[in-house]
Amino acid sequence: MLVEVESDKQHAAPTYKHGFGFYPLLAVLDATGEALAGPLRPGNAGSSTATDHLAMLDAALAQLPVHPGQRQVICRTDAGGTSHELAAACRARGVRFIGGVRMRATRAEVILTLARSRWQPTVSADGSQLRESGEVAGITDLVGLSEWPARHPDAGAP
Repeated sequence: MLVEVESDKQHAAPTYKHGFGFYPLLAVLDATGEALAGPLRPGNAGSSTATDHLAMLDAALAQLPVHPGQRQVICRTDAGGTSHELAAACRARGVRFIGGVRMRATRAEVILTLARSRWQPTVSADGSQLRESGEVAGITDLVGLSEWPARHPDAGAP
């Protein structure tokens, strides 16, 4: 999301959509919708800038009243935020990581040929009820993950 501004504000910059403003990041607590961190980056900031995402992770974790070692904490991001660097930082901090990735043909083939028995219904964010649409299947045992960091020993059950 780009935030357009009309004047030369501090750190505002031209955007890739030929406007002028900011390209903010936002970290939100899933259970309450509470904003944990949200810097206004320059409008020309990259969407896949791992340095910015690492700073966001640390800023968001600093706002939580618990440590990831005391309670399960999950960092969830779309493909623009998913990087080896962020995954490694989450592992080092004991935070579980869920990241979107671009679909490659080899992964698509795995999904298309996946046994029906591997698919499970999706649940609401709090896990209390089944959603009316959507299914999920774990495929980490079927695709190569050697380039991703190993699970942190304190991260809890998968």
